Amino acid sequence: MLRALLTVLVLLVLGALATDESPAAIETLEVFDDCAQSAYVRRGEIRVHGDGTAQYHKGDGTAQAHGGAELDEPQPQPGADACAVVVRAGDGRRFVQTVARSRLGGDETFVVHVGDGVVRVDYGADKHGAGASRVVVRRRAAGPEPRLGRAAAVDAAGRERQAEAPKSFLAKYWYYIVPLVLILLLGGEEPKEGGGAQR
Repeated sequence: MLRALLTVLVLLVLGALATDESPAAIETLEVFDDCAQSAYVRRGEIRVHGDGTAQYHKGDGTAQAHGGAELDEPQPQPGADACAVVVRAGDGRRFVQTVARSRLGGDETFVVHVGDGVVRVDYGADKHGAGASRVVVRRRAAGPEPRLGRAAAVDAAGRERQAEAPKSFLAKYWYYIVPLVLILLLGGEEPKEGGGAQR
């Protein structure tokens, strides 16, 4: 009995170790730059996961085919003081950040803003550091809903008019009631009794 229990426990531990518990990527973003000044180079990819985490995987640094034409970005300008970092989503959306060449060579940070999918990607570089790449995921939070009151009525001078108190039934419809009462009170004579109609 103990041996069977130990065997089941070992199988459960081995099964847990064998499965990859990393969450599935909801979006994969390709990262390119033109810092080589000749063509856009694929630097790596960012995998954004459904649990609010992301990972950066460095690429092989191969040049893009067609000199960056696939990115539909202007060709790199030799001798420019800045280079562009282009993050491309799978559906073709591009997020372009420009960074000064003097800031490159150290740590870099990608900030991925997530709402219903990736909304925006920011890039920052710091020349100090060991060259680590970091990805920060920021979820877009819904802002507070405004509580709207009724519109204020203003007079010609721009002052707010005070709301009138509700009127009673008689105050609202007196001009219908008074003529009706007068007609009933001052109405014609009643026919005399006794004979037929007079002509």
